[in-house]
Amino acid sequence: MARSRQVLKNLAFTSVTLLLVGLLVEGALAVWAYGWARAHRGPDVRASVTLLSIGDSVTAGFGLRPGESYPDQMLQLLMRRGQSGVGVVARAELGARLEDVEGWVRGVPPTVTPGERRVVILLMGHNNVVKWPAGVRNPFVALGPGWGGAIQEPRWEPRIVRAARWMGLALRRDPPLDRVPPGVADRYRDTTRRLLATFGAGNVFLATYAVPGDPPPGMDATLAGIIQVERDLQVQGNEVIRQTARELGAGLIDLERDLGTPSTWTRDWFQDGIHLTAPANRRVAEVILSRLVDEGVLPEEARP
Repeated sequence: MARSRQVLKNLAFTSVTLLLVGLLVEGALAVWAYGWARAHRGPDVRASVTLLSIGDSVTAGFGLRPGESYPDQMLQLLMRRGQSGVGVVARAELGARLEDVEGWVRGVPPTVTPGERRVVILLMGHNNVVKWPAGVRNPFVALGPGWGGAIQEPRWEPRIVRAARWMGLALRRDPPLDRVPPGVADRYRDTTRRLLATFGAGNVFLATYAVPGDPPPGMDATLAGIIQVERDLQVQGNEVIRQTARELGAGLIDLERDLGTPSTWTRDWFQDGIHLTAPANRRVAEVILSRLVDEGVLPEEARP
């Protein structure tokens, strides 16, 4: 009996000793980790700017490799300029329409630091302008490799997706459209008002689409017709974007005017009638960053 009590005492003493040693070791590790974190912490981002690029397949990087979309290239340019306190987030989807933006904005998490600024670049409206039926996604979206939701990293698109896209474009225009559908301007204004109410004046920039030049001689007649119709519609849509910016006091990034696309369509700039190549996306990134510097959103050091 006495032996049993002694064994229990020894076990209790050993357990308490191990517990105390464990607490001391844990405390020492916590102090070390705290000191290491302070010595190796990243830049102070309490006054950081987050650029939120909202859009459709143009923003998502249709047909491009990862890292080639204009949001990705904006981030790369910012990093090279030492602007590690500026973040870039893309919220884009193939076939997205203006109706989608309200739900997306509700999903944006609130700012987490007092000095954080969120700036929206809206490059959207093409799928409303070319009259995809409300609630119906472009047929080629179903063939894509997992598109949908927030696009943080564009994905390569197989050729069958591009082929399906052209088929959809060719079949849906009989007769060809020649004007922006009624209600698109009102929808664009409503979307812009919602963004201004959420992010505040001075933090919302509307971007026009780049438009291709005239189809070159010798281009396939069907493809040339698609490019021509899509361009003419988007030119009208861009005027809606400009008018909305003037009426509501939003910022304007006029890519159609400032990008410097050639007067004749070329694959160096456009994959098709609306989607830009990787080098053209870089030019878009440069134009947007320069505009944001001009507006005082970003420091002069961020200019490409």
